[in-house]
Amino acid sequence: MRYIGANGQYLVSAQATRCHGSAITDTNMESQNPGNPVLRLRKQQELAARFGLYALRSQHIPDVLQEGCIIVSLGLNVSFSKVLRFIPAENQFVLETGVGWAASDIGTARLGSDKDSPAGYAFQTSQPVLTNDLATEKRFRTPKLLARYGIRRAINVIIRGETVRYGVLEADAPEEEHFSSRDIAFLETIANVIALALERRVAEDTLREGEAFSASVLEASADCIQVIGLDGNLVFMNMNGLELMQIPDLASIQGTPWAGLWPKTEAETIEQALVEAKAGKPSRFEVSRVSDGGITTWWDVTLAPVTDQVGQIKHFMAVSRDITERVSTEAALSDLLSVRESLLDHKELLMLEVHHRVRNSLQLIQTLLSLQAATTTDASVRAHLSAASSRVMTVGAVHERLHKEGAPTETDAAAYLHGLMLDLRNSLADQRSRTIEVSAPALVMPAERLTALGLVATELVTNALKYGKGIVKVQLNAHDDRIELIVEDEGNGFPTTFPSSQTGGLGIRLVKMFSRGGENAIRIDRDVPHSRIVVRMPPVPPPPTDDA
Repeated sequence: MRYIGANGQYLVSAQATRCHGSAITDTNMESQNPGNPVLRLRKQQELAARFGLYALRSQHIPDVLQEGCIIVSLGLNVSFSKVLRFIPAENQFVLETGVGWAASDIGTARLGSDKDSPAGYAFQTSQPVLTNDLATEKRFRTPKLLARYGIRRAINVIIRGETVRYGVLEADAPEEEHFSSRDIAFLETIANVIALALERRVAEDTLREGEAFSASVLEASADCIQVIGLDGNLVFMNMNGLELMQIPDLASIQGTPWAGLWPKTEAETIEQALVEAKAGKPSRFEVSRVSDGGITTWWDVTLAPVTDQVGQIKHFMAVSRDITERVSTEAALSDLLSVRESLLDHKELLMLEVHHRVRNSLQLIQTLLSLQAATTTDASVRAHLSAASSRVMTVGAVHERLHKEGAPTETDAAAYLHGLMLDLRNSLADQRSRTIEVSAPALVMPAERLTALGLVATELVTNALKYGKGIVKVQLNAHDDRIELIVEDEGNGFPTTFPSSQTGGLGIRLVKMFSRGGENAIRIDRDVPHSRIVVRMPPVPPPPTDDA
């Protein structure tokens, strides 16, 4: 396993980084000015996008974990990183894999999972932990493993999905250079990709253990589903698939060779996929297709055998997903990469490029979640994956709105909220008749703060549209010591127990996380007869001065 930079230069090998004390050097992306926060952020976004693509394609979880540690080392410029897996029976962590640690420690070293340790606190509270001087840290004790390696600073974030609570991703360094709060977002991104890969593994295991899809399930899929006989001829294609491939009806292709759907130049690939399916092995490939109308589309095709209860192969099933937009985006990104060096001196253009890369990364993750939700037979798993896909799309919408505003470094919060709420209402077909009123002062906020504000506002307004009544009002108030976001509707109000550990779901946890307001971030205003929720966020810092 290795990563190759845009100029073809070798970056790092997973095998090379498993030895103790190995020096992690990003020879392709190392900037002449490593202290520049914009270049550091750009580098982290590129690595996160690359890791998202790797995790999407990889079928081996240990490889994903190891590559995640490598990416963390490169993105934070540290020589130590690790994944700590929680062992419930022992109530402690084991050093699952990492970079910089002795081979004898991998798989054997144990660390405490209580709140008195940095990793344990992150795991127990789901809050990131950053410490820049373990020697003087009074909140936590220094784990013996870290002390033995001379670790002085660390960041810990939880690896947790909807159904998988795996452990902690940690970056460590013996140097005295400080981590910044921006580094937490990068580490959380890598941890979230790992969690999604773990969720995918659970979904795939469930799919393999489940029964064959029924016709109604196949018809419900948003992708093109094809059932193929043992002779290689088409037996069935769902209605969505016929529409996507611009085929008039099933009768026109039923009983014809499946290979006939694809270009003759791909005959060898199709034949090899059928050979593997007959041998009981799934296969996956990407292929283009030209419709009768002359329109070229690109497809991600997974072909797998379907067996009966005794393991006998009865037929094959192909799931074909339209990836034309992704291929076009990758081509556009390739063109952008070829000229990016000429844009590095312009900060605004550089930040626009970063936002574009973030959107691509989110699209890759959303594609993975949608594919798995569409192909799973377990209703619970499908619901969780669909919910996660929806939240990723929400994050993408927030970034897209920032991009449309044309101000990559800072934007007026009032204009941003007005536009974002209009986008949200229009995206919900059954809510377009509802009114969303926004009241906010002219308040210029940096892009990273606007992203958090947008995510919190979108989550609360979506809930108000789904469960509330009448007009939805969004109010933003700026104070010296805080920012308050108020969302209310004309509904009957929240239950008296809301929010609590039983009624506060993932949405409430996300609001708490993005608001950075701690346990007191959310308040239900019960002095009014309708639904009103108030979220407290840190104040906007004053703009930096130009004094030397």
